[in-house]
Amino acid sequence: MASTPNFSPSVHWKCYVRNLILFLWLEFMSGSTVDGCPRACFCNAPSKIVYCSRRGLGRIPTGIAADSVQLNLNGNIFESPALEPDNFTELIALEHLYLSECGIEKIKTGTFEKLKDLKWLDLSNNRLNR
Repeated sequence: MASTPNFSPSVHWKCYVRNLILFLWLEFMSGSTVDGCPRACFCNAPSKIVYCSRRGLGRIPTGIAADSVQLNLNGNIFESPALEPDNFTELIALEHLYLSECGIEKIKTGTFEKLKDLKWLDLSNNRLNR
């Protein structure tokens, strides 16, 4: 008579849940987007606001909807302490940009040049030097 393997549904269920959590975490951290909203962010499509504050982001996320009018990135310490024009070239509709507490030390010439509608820029609590 063949013996049946020792099967415990709770062990398989725990592995499934662990793998599901790992998958969801990796998807969240990948920075991929859904409908113009980076997964690490919260987006309000009707008001065109992208909220990515205090999400542990090492850089400005890609895939932000081009028609966004407000972008909140406060409290993310960027790996590169310099802002460059390439960071915002696709976001020409921005009116409000919040970049406080991001570890910014330098802003390269022309960084905000294409942001013709920008009305509010918050760079407080960074390490900017003259």
